[in-house]
Amino acid sequence: MGRRMLGMIERHPGFTAVAAYDPRPEALPIPREPSIEALLGRPDLDVVYIASPPEGHLDAIRQVAALKLPLLCEKPLAATVAEADAAARIVEEAGLPSAVNFPFATAPAPAVLARLLQEGRIGAVREIRLTLRFAKWPRPWQQGAAWLADAPSGGFTREVASHFFFLLQRLFGPGFVLDRTVHRLDPARAENRITATLRFGDLPVRYDGAVEGDMDDSNELLIIGSTGQARLYNWLKLDIDGEAASEGMRDGLGQLDALAELIAGRPTPLASFEEAAGVVTLVETLLADAG
Repeated sequence: MGRRMLGMIERHPGFTAVAAYDPRPEALPIPREPSIEALLGRPDLDVVYIASPPEGHLDAIRQVAALKLPLLCEKPLAATVAEADAAARIVEEAGLPSAVNFPFATAPAPAVLARLLQEGRIGAVREIRLTLRFAKWPRPWQQGAAWLADAPSGGFTREVASHFFFLLQRLFGPGFVLDRTVHRLDPARAENRITATLRFGDLPVRYDGAVEGDMDDSNELLIIGSTGQARLYNWLKLDIDGEAASEGMRDGLGQLDALAELIAGRPTPLASFEEAAGVVTLVETLLADAG
């Protein structure tokens, strides 16, 4: 994700990537500092972006907060509920302009979905279904990130379902786990199948995710109303009763536009640390003690 963000920064007129810290030996397209401390000691920083595995987030957040620098952090916000809550407290107490990188906060299709729901386009919402399917986990483009295959911090629920949980939280209110069944092929490895019933606000949500081999990856959020259905699928497409309602690129440019507003002290739709901590609580409740 850090490398993807570097590419987006190159395309955005409001930002310049001046340096990075990465412990891996691969070449970077910008200057590499030898440590986080050296990076944060540079005098030319206006904002810090954290894209490490989640276990490293809290320590980095503490160091950034001590310098009062604006901050954008990748999701998951942290590897545990306690660390996520601590991260949210740190940025609140420091008064930092801060956000977590959930692209649904600024993506076109979720914005259209929110408006159409508010307008009653599908009537009263009765039921929600979230379905995720993967040919392989981690996905091919993630193979360099071995931690994504591990039970403590990896898996598609943390990496993919969390985006939809964030959106559902925004649309309908806090989420709660009612029941769950989680399967792992190895206790040390990430889940390969999960089914669960959750509740966001007063609405039931059925979550069904699986790694199933020879197939195309897919994701679908189906919202069933009293007079129609809305379907957000494959990240950027929205149908209402089978007719296209929105399709827009899923990239970070809208996030960076909003980040510039955040740094300038203006309101933005970016995900707050408090919202991201709520998603961590939900996800870790789903995955806790799963065999």
